[in-house]
Amino acid sequence: MKLALFFTEGVSLETWEQYGMLDREIKPYNYLANSFDKIYFITYGKFDEKYKNLLNPKIVILPQKWDIPPKLYSFLAPLAYYKELRGADLYKTNQMSGSWTALIAKLIFRKKLIIRCGYQWSLQMAGWNVGWLKKIIIHFIEFFAYRFSNSIIVTSDQAKKYIEKRYNISPAKINLVSNYVDTELFKPLEVRKNPASICFVGRFEKQKNLLLLVEALQGLDVRLVLIGSGSLKEEILNRAKKLQINVEFKGTLPNDQLPEELNKYEIFVLPSTYEGNPKVLLEAMACGMAVVGTNVIGINNIIKHKDNGYLCDPNVESLRNSVKELLANYSLVKELGTKARKYIVNECNLNIMLEKEKKIMEATYNHRRRSFSFGRNWRDYVDSYLTIERLEKAKESMAKLISLSEFKGKTLIDVGCGSGIFSYNALQLGCNEVISFDFDKNSVATSCLVKEKFGSNLPPGFQWKIFEGSILDKNLVSNFKNKGDIVYSWGVLHHTGDMFSAINNVADLVKPGGYLIIAIYNKAPSSKFWLAEKRFYNNSSWLAKIFINYFLFLVVLSGRLIKLLLGRLKPDETLLSRDRGMSIYYDVVDWAGGYPYEFASCDEIIGYLTKKGFVLVSTPTRLPTRPLKLLNRFTLSNTGCNEFVFKRPIGYMPKERVYTEKD
Repeated sequence: MKLALFFTEGVSLETWEQYGMLDREIKPYNYLANSFDKIYFITYGKFDEKYKNLLNPKIVILPQKWDIPPKLYSFLAPLAYYKELRGADLYKTNQMSGSWTALIAKLIFRKKLIIRCGYQWSLQMAGWNVGWLKKIIIHFIEFFAYRFSNSIIVTSDQAKKYIEKRYNISPAKINLVSNYVDTELFKPLEVRKNPASICFVGRFEKQKNLLLLVEALQGLDVRLVLIGSGSLKEEILNRAKKLQINVEFKGTLPNDQLPEELNKYEIFVLPSTYEGNPKVLLEAMACGMAVVGTNVIGINNIIKHKDNGYLCDPNVESLRNSVKELLANYSLVKELGTKARKYIVNECNLNIMLEKEKKIMEATYNHRRRSFSFGRNWRDYVDSYLTIERLEKAKESMAKLISLSEFKGKTLIDVGCGSGIFSYNALQLGCNEVISFDFDKNSVATSCLVKEKFGSNLPPGFQWKIFEGSILDKNLVSNFKNKGDIVYSWGVLHHTGDMFSAINNVADLVKPGGYLIIAIYNKAPSSKFWLAEKRFYNNSSWLAKIFINYFLFLVVLSGRLIKLLLGRLKPDETLLSRDRGMSIYYDVVDWAGGYPYEFASCDEIIGYLTKKGFVLVSTPTRLPTRPLKLLNRFTLSNTGCNEFVFKRPIGYMPKERVYTEKD
C-alpha cells in the first residue's frame, strides 16, 4: 500500500525545522513507513529534498515543483505529481488548511482519503479578526472535506462531537487519535530544577495569550522562560519590562532538546484562548511537570483540575492564583507531575497511538466502497415471492449442471449464499451436508429464513450450516476443516471487489475429484458503461434508485413481452419469472445496483483456472464478446453471466497463485 501525505498549505520540512518540530513530526512517519510500500510527502518547500537522509528510505519527498505562490500551487500540486498520486492507494492530510489539494486529487484519481485535523479550523478562526467571507469559505472547506473523505481523524472528543453536530457526519466515520508523545524521550530526568520557575513552549501569537501570562505574574517572585518565536515577541518583552517580570527568551529549540530543557523548570503554563490537542502540553506532562492551562477547548479535555494539573479561567486573577498555589506547595507540584506523566503513558503513548492510526489507515484502504445490499433485496424476494413452485424451478436448473448422482451424500459449499435457495436445493438433490456463508449479514439472515420457512420439506437429519464470512478472508479459507465435493458460487465472485483473488480462494475449497461451479459476468462492450451506472446508483438518493429500478424493469419487460409474442421465451419461463425460479423485477434491482462489479471473458476465466490445474467440464452458458459498435456500448446485450463447471482432478497438487493483469 502506498500513502500520500498532503502537508498543510505553505508548510514544508524546512518550516518544521525552523519551529523545532522536524524530529517530532517525521518520527511517526519513519515508523509507519515500515508498514507501507511507499509514503509520499507532498510539501511546499522547494529544497526539502535536503532532508532525505533523515527519513525512512520508503519515504519519498515531493517538493514544490513550480515557483508560484503556495495558494496557487495547492490547486495545481495534483497535476505536478500526477504519476505518483495516481499510483498511491491512500491519501491523508496533515491539517484542514490545504485539504482541498487532497480533495482535488481524490476526485481526479478516485482514491480513498483520510482527513486528519489536529484542531478545528472554524473554531480557531472564531478568535481571529477575520471577515465574514473568509469564515464562510473555511466552513465550506470543512464541510466538503468531511463529506467527501472516507475517514476522519481528530485529536479530541470535543472535536469529534463538534463535527458530528455541525456537519451532520456519522460518528462511525470519525476516529479519535490523540497527538502522541515519545515517552522514552520525554520523561523525568535527573536535572537540577530552577526554583520558582515557569516555562512556556510555542508560538508567540495572539492565540497563545502570552500577554495574559505576563500580567498574571506581576508582583510574583518568579522567573518566566519562553521557548519559541513569533510576531508578538517584542510586545511581550516590552510588557514584561513595564511590569518588571523576570523573563527569558530561549528561542526555538529542536524537539529532541526539549526534554532536558523542560526538566529544568517546576511549572509549565499554557494560557491559550483555544487549542486543538497541544503537543507541547502533552510533552510537558510526559516530563512529569506540574501544568497549568486555561479552561478552554483543547486543554480542559486533557487537564483534570487538581488531578493531573490545574485549570484556570482565562483571566489574570484566576491564572495568578493557580500559579501562586503551586509555587507555595512543592509536594503538590510533585504529585501533579507524577499523575500527569501517568496520564500520558496510558493515553498518548507514541507506539500505542501509531498502531491505532495504522489500523485506521488499513481499515480505510480495505473498506469496500458504498455497495449494493444484495441481502436486503433477497430478503424482500423471499418474504414476498418465494414459493415451493419457484424452489422447484431453481432445483431443476441446478440439477442440469452436473449428474444427479454427483450430489448424493456429498458436501456442498455455497460461497456467497445470497438467498440460500440453492443451498436448500442442494440438500433436496441429495447432498448430505451444505455449508453456506456470505459477506452480507442480510443474506445470512435470509438463508436462515429459508431454512426456517421450508426446512420441513428437507430430508431428515440434514446438515446445513450458515454463517457470515468473506471469500476474500484468507484465514477463513485456510481454516476450512473439510473441503467441498461441490463448491458453488453463482453470480457472486464478480461482486467481491477483487474477483480473481476470490476465484483463487474459492478454487482452494474444492476437494480433489470435486466440482467448481461458478457464474461470472461476461466482458461486453457495454460493461464499462454499466460499471459507471452501478457506481452512480449506489451514491444516489432512494428516489433516484426507484426511478432507475422501474425504468430498467420496463425496458427488460418490454423485451420479454416481444419474446413472448414471438414465442422465443424458454419453456419454463414466464413474463415475470426466469428459468431458475428468479423474479424478473428482483433480478433487475440486483443488476442495477450490483456493486462492486467486475467482468471477464469466457477465455479469461477458463485460462485462469486451467493454469491452476482445473479441467473444464462444461459451459452451460457462454456469451460472445460482440464487435465494438457505438450502440453496443450502452445495451444489456451479452452482459449476463458465463456459466462454468470445472473439475479438480484427483491427485491434484495446488499450484502457486496465478496472477493476472487485474491483480
